[in-house]
Amino acid sequence: MQPEFRRYQAHGHRHVDGWIEPQILPLMASITSVQRSAGTKGGIAEIGVHHGRFFIGLHLTRRPGEQSLAIDLFGQQEQNVDSSGKGNFDVLKANLDTHAGGDADVLVHPANSTSVRGSDVVNLLGARVRIFSVDGGHTREIVQHDMLTAAESLAPGGVIVGDDVFNFAWPGVVEGTLSFLDENPDIAPICIGFNKVIFAGHAHALRYQDAIRAVARKRLWAQKESVFHGNDVVIVWKPGAQYRARLAAKRILRRF
Repeated sequence: MQPEFRRYQAHGHRHVDGWIEPQILPLMASITSVQRSAGTKGGIAEIGVHHGRFFIGLHLTRRPGEQSLAIDLFGQQEQNVDSSGKGNFDVLKANLDTHAGGDADVLVHPANSTSVRGSDVVNLLGARVRIFSVDGGHTREIVQHDMLTAAESLAPGGVIVGDDVFNFAWPGVVEGTLSFLDENPDIAPICIGFNKVIFAGHAHALRYQDAIRAVARKRLWAQKESVFHGNDVVIVWKPGAQYRARLAAKRILRRF
């Protein structure tokens, strides 16, 4: 990854208001590496940008010719029906200036996401999307709509990253996600971790999961296999110090 991404992953994200577990950034780097190896191209998009904490990290994975699209209510907060974030365009721009060298290659679309379809995203970017983060309204109806928008605009080999799917404070998110999956069997969950669920087409699941397992081993994350909505998923999380020490000891012993 580029030095700008590494700096943002190491410390820059701490200075941007928002709600991400920092481990999601190296996970996105591994996804991007798989996409580059496979020749997967496309833009970046996020619904529900807030101040850009996750959006900036995704934006910094772009390659020459790729653009990023930020969709948020921004100044239309009276339409924020569940108060799940409060996007601020001026703060986002300042954060982009600080951590991404400005807002070049960033398209900002102030809108209620329920008025946006996949074709709109493709038209705005002039390309399909290789990573689409869904973190807008947290009601069942909004999540189902936003996930469909992401799927409609996804490039072959692209991924969708859903936020708060298993967050007990937002039951509407898992309801909307399950409704979307029921109606869109071509998209499958492939990974659960760090308050995100990653989705991709079935044909691409295994290569992403192999990369996720590899980065989990490298970073001494805990991992397990499970099933969600009838699909095999990799679950990853950051364990306590004792567990990490045991993993490190096993790694050392394998060398002998």
